[in-house]
Amino acid sequence: MQVVINGYLQPSTEGLQPDTKFFEQEQDARARQRMPTGAAMPDDTQPIRLAVGNQTIVLPPGEVVIVGRGRAGANTPQADVDLSMFNAEDNGVSRLHVKFIRRGQLVLISDLNSTNGTYLNGHRLIAGSERLIRDADHLRIGLLNIIVQFGHS
Repeated sequence: MQVVINGYLQPSTEGLQPDTKFFEQEQDARARQRMPTGAAMPDDTQPIRLAVGNQTIVLPPGEVVIVGRGRAGANTPQADVDLSMFNAEDNGVSRLHVKFIRRGQLVLISDLNSTNGTYLNGHRLIAGSERLIRDADHLRIGLLNIIVQFGHS
């Protein structure tokens, strides 16, 4: 059977079903690419490391660790971890950019209303919201690319 569409004779699709299995497989593959797969629960003894290029920073122990850049005045709050050695100011890292929070065995991250934002696996974080972070997650703090690592190297 044929039908006329926009003045052109076309074969009828009546009775034909789309190949939904192909589309479902494509959707599953895309979801797996976006889905973090690293461990979400380091034990309390595992340090959190930030890999920046070929260098690694170990976050100090603590329930809350603030990451940022540079030193301001003596009466200004300071970051616990200073990313200045990675040209942080030119890369758009705020003085108090993000905080890492250990809550039980989970590690969360929160943007501290930074000027240039924080991205977790390509998604911009809403300032003040907390998001679960996993081993091997990709962070972009300003323009600085970082890979999160749980455990000892």
